This record gives sequence, structure tokens and C-alpha cells, in this order.
Amino acid sequence: MAGHGAEVEVPHSENDPFVKKVALSVALFAVVLTLAAAGGKKAGNEMMMGQMQASNEWNRYQAKVQREVLYMQEREMLEQTFGPIKKEEAEELAKKYEAAQKDRAKLPAEASERQRQRLAFITVKLAEYEDDKGKLTKQAKEYEKSRDEAHKRDPFFEFAELLLQIGIVLLSVAMLSKARWAFAGGCILAVGGLALTLMGYFTPDVSIPFLTSGASHEPGR
Repeated sequence: MAGHGAEVEVPHSENDPFVKKVALSVALFAVVLTLAAAGGKKAGNEMMMGQMQASNEWNRYQAKVQREVLYMQEREMLEQTFGPIKKEEAEELAKKYEAAQKDRAKLPAEASERQRQRLAFITVKLAEYEDDKGKLTKQAKEYEKSRDEAHKRDPFFEFAELLLQIGIVLLSVAMLSKARWAFAGGCILAVGGLALTLMGYFTPDVSIPFLTSGASHEPGR
């Protein structure tokens, strides 16, 4: 009789365990992809900031060196007349010289005494420059170290994003077509992306040829 034929039940994909498994995998690896992207962005920012800060410190260092050379030449000329000045005396005379630069009334009447104070000022400044150069070098190298560490991490995140994106695409194919091969391939690639993401955060010094070769470049000063 019409209307009493066998009813065919259309399976609902939302009740399919396989589809649920694929959907859960997509959600999980999408979170990992977000973490990889955040790690890559952070590494990129740290590379750029570290390079800028290191360059600034080296520029300051070079400025100190150039000024130091001029002071050394002037000191040699003045020492031919007055001879070297002891540290304690130089510090006292340098203070008088700096005070005279602010208040011209405090300038010594004799030109020779003014030159002697100038020599003391230069002697003190050269000692300060030597100390400053050491501090600038140390700070610049710290910035370079931070830059280089970020440079090592960046390729891990870059390749992790690539693997995760391809893996998620394959998982989406598996969800639509229920193809087991797509699910397996997507999981393998995504797990590889997860591993690289973890390495980027926690073990960037691990040597992987196809990654480290791209990270070996060191930006110049």
C-alpha cells in the first residue's frame, strides 16, 4: 500500500562519532595554530626590537670612540706642556673647569691655569668614556643575545603554522568526505606543528637542519 513502504533513515553527521572526532581535532589544532602565530609574532617583534636596541647602543659606542679620539689628541698636546695629572688632582680641577663653564666669572685669570683645568677635565672624561664603553658593549651584546634567541625561535613557529594550516585543511576534508586518509594525514601534520610550536617556546636551541639553516643568519650591527 502506498505510504507504507520501508522508511530510510538518513544518518545525521552530528551524531557520527568520526565526524565528532574530526571536529574536536580541528578545534584543538586551531588553538595550537593560534599559539604558534602568537609565538611567531612575539619572536618577530623581539628580533626587530633587539636589533634596534643593539644598533642604538653600538651607535652610542661609536660616538664615544670618536669623541674619545679627539680628547686623546688634545690631551697629548696639553701634556707636552703640563705633563700628566694625577687622578685626585684631575677630579678637583675638572670640577672647577665645569663650574667655570657655567659661570664665566669663575674662569682663572691666567691662560695656563685654564689650559691645565681643561687637561684635568679631559683626563676625567677619558676615564669616564672607558667605563661607558664597557657598559655600552655589555648592553649591546645583551640586546644581540635577545635578538639571536628570538631569531632561533622564529623558524619553529613559521613551519609550525604551515603544518597546522595544511593539517586543518585535511581535517576539514575528512569531516566533509569522511575520508580516513585525510584524517590521518591531517593529524600527522598537525601533531608535527604542535611539536614545533612546543620546541619554539621551550627548546629553540635544538638543532634541526632544515630549520636552523634558515635561522643561521645574524643581522649586522
